[in-house]
Amino acid sequence: MKRRQLAINSVSTKNTPLSVSLPAYRHAGFGNVELALQQLHDYIGAGGTAADLRRLLDGLGLSCIGGFETPLMCFADDAQRADNHAHIVENCELLSELGASVLVVGTDGPLDESADDGVAPDALDVMAENFADVARRIEATGVVLWIE
Repeated sequence: MKRRQLAINSVSTKNTPLSVSLPAYRHAGFGNVELALQQLHDYIGAGGTAADLRRLLDGLGLSCIGGFETPLMCFADDAQRADNHAHIVENCELLSELGASVLVVGTDGPLDESADDGVAPDALDVMAENFADVARRIEATGVVLWIE
């Protein structure tokens, strides 16, 4: 592994403001960071912008490689799924502004008590349809989804 392949996950310091933790990451020798996106939302909620954070990252010589926050819902009701998918798109737009290319997501899983293994028989098809829909919506951002 090469040093440029290493990244710190900001969840390691989730209770510390990014304005404090980012310089510490750089001081510790990291060049890349994966953001817990709640920290980004907190930063923006406190009056910062994605552009401000990008300048801070650039000034420190750090690269945001991606982020994570919430699962991509596939089995919730229509309204919940629509809100969740819109939030995923917004997160991808923010990550794109930071120069990142990956959003890590999980998914909500179905539970079909009647199936022998507890999983609905069409679960993978439902997940594929939902992920494909969101992938089309985020294509212009340059950010891709990684399923964890």
